[in-house]
Amino acid sequence: MLKFFLYILLFYILFRLIYTMLKNFFSTKSNTEIKSNQVKRKSKFEDVEEAKYVEIKSSDKDKKWFNMAHTSALSKIILSFLKKYYSIKENNNCDLGEVKKVLIVRQHNQLGDMLASVSLFRAIKEKYPDSKLSLIVSPVNKAAVIKNKYIDSYFVFDKPKIFLPIRFIKFIRYLRQGFDVVIVPSTVSISFTSNLISRISKSRVRIGVESLDGKVNESSFFFDKRIKLDWR
Repeated sequence: MLKFFLYILLFYILFRLIYTMLKNFFSTKSNTEIKSNQVKRKSKFEDVEEAKYVEIKSSDKDKKWFNMAHTSALSKIILSFLKKYYSIKENNNCDLGEVKKVLIVRQHNQLGDMLASVSLFRAIKEKYPDSKLSLIVSPVNKAAVIKNKYIDSYFVFDKPKIFLPIRFIKFIRYLRQGFDVVIVPSTVSISFTSNLISRISKSRVRIGVESLDGKVNESSFFFDKRIKLDWR
């Protein structure tokens, strides 16, 4: 029992650290673009006071760039560490063997993407009629699958609450119950969180994207079956 709780504690610390750092890393580009556009708009004013304001904002921007650079560098180090010690050797064999338990990670908050995944749920059940289908959902998109006949169970991944100790233990237990296949679907974006969840899960096979519409998935090393998707 003690070994089990120590194991959970280690998962808790690593997951929280990695999730926080890499979330900042992948959101840095979009945030800096927004700030850059704001500074450009301010710089158009010819008024002296406005010019001083722009100068102050530019100084703040430089400080934020410095902080984000450190965050980005640390995130890259963590990503390199994960790739070295937790990467899975790629396996191009299409045979999944006997499939009894399937986990699909769909914790994005896009309701439309969850609705689009119904065809995937149906296809799995038609291919493996005796299989049990589990799903990781978010508080926003769970409404799309509450009464879905293809889903046998689901776990709500609530980001603000997931690091509460009891909730986190339940989350890890759900992931570690033992699956034959874990799938991380991608439609419009790549989710590092979903990829990390698939790696933490106890599964024989993990399937995810290697690239999406030409954009490389930097954490595709979590999957042993990697797919290049292009919806364009």
